Amino acid sequence: VSSGAAKLQVAYFKDNREIDLAIGTVPALKPYEKTTVELTCGKLFDVGVDYIFKVTVTPENKQPTVLHGSLIPFK
Repeated sequence: VSSGAAKLQVAYFKDNREIDLAIGTVPALKPYEKTTVELTCGKLFDVGVDYIFKVTVTPENKQPTVLHGSLIPFK
């Protein structure tokens, strides 16, 4: 199934607060089509700290999909 364009939002949590990193758009895609979305956040992260991230994909006129994950920067 083809998909329409969608809003992409990346955030992380620090001290029980959600901090937005970047917002962008995923273009409309044909079935099984892939794309790369480059976002610039301008934030620096501390090495060895476990960060919890939240990625929200919001298609036009549809419910958002929310993904969570963690990352520990190392250099």
